[in-house]
Amino acid sequence: MKLINLAIILAAGSGKRFKNKEPKQFLFLKDKPILIYSLEKFEKSNLIDQIILVVQKDFLNLSKKLIIDYNLKKAKFLVIGGKERYESVINTIKFIDFKNIRVKKVCIHDASRPFVSIDLIKRVINNLDKNSCCVPAIKSTDTVRYKKIKKTKVLDREKIYFTQTPQAFYYDDLKKNYFNAIKKNIFKNKNITDDASLFELNNCDIKIINGDYFNIKITKKEDRSLAEYFLNNIKLI
Repeated sequence: MKLINLAIILAAGSGKRFKNKEPKQFLFLKDKPILIYSLEKFEKSNLIDQIILVVQKDFLNLSKKLIIDYNLKKAKFLVIGGKERYESVINTIKFIDFKNIRVKKVCIHDASRPFVSIDLIKRVINNLDKNSCCVPAIKSTDTVRYKKIKKTKVLDREKIYFTQTPQAFYYDDLKKNYFNAIKKNIFKNKNITDDASLFELNNCDIKIINGDYFNIKITKKEDRSLAEYFLNNIKLI
C-alpha cells in the first residue's frame, strides 16, 4: 500500500477571543467560509494526497455540506475534535490508525489561517527530507519586551520568530511524540500551543523556514477586517 502525504486541518476551535457564537472558521470572508480558503489550497497542492478536517461535533453536517459544495475531493474524512488543540490532533492520530491509513508525511494547519500558499505547503513538506520537523516562521520586526510582574526586559528581536502553520512532520515521529507526551502527562503541565513544541521537549531539532507575512491567523474581529483588506487589495497566491 502506498504511503501518502496527509493534511490535517484543525477547525474545532471555539474561537473565544473572536467573541462570536459561531466558530470564526465558519464565518464568511468575502464570498466563502474562512476554512474553505485553506482547504482549497491543500486540495490544489500536488504534494497532498488526502485531507482530514477536524471539527466540533455540532458542525459535522455543515462541514459535510461545505466539502460537497466546494468539491473538495481530497477531504475524505471528518474527525471530531477535542476541547484543546492537542486533543484534536490525538483524536486524528487514533482515527488514522483505526482506518489503517498509511501516512508518510503530515501537514498540520490551523483553519483560521486562510491565506496559506501552495508554495509554503511545498516548502514545509520538501524540507522534511533532511529534518524530522519543519515549521514556517517570520522574524519579529518590532521591539519585543518580556514582562514579569513590574519589571520588563527588551529581548533580542533578531532571535525572535513568530511561528505559523502548516507544520510538517513524518507521521511516525508525530505519533511517537504525542503518545510519549500522554504517558508523561506533559499536556497538563506544559503550555503546548503547537505541534513542534513536543518535538522540542524531546530534544528534536526544529527546521525553521521562511514563513509568509500574509499567512495571518484570524483570532480577533480586527483580523477578519485585515483579511478582507488583503482579499480586496492584494493578489494572493
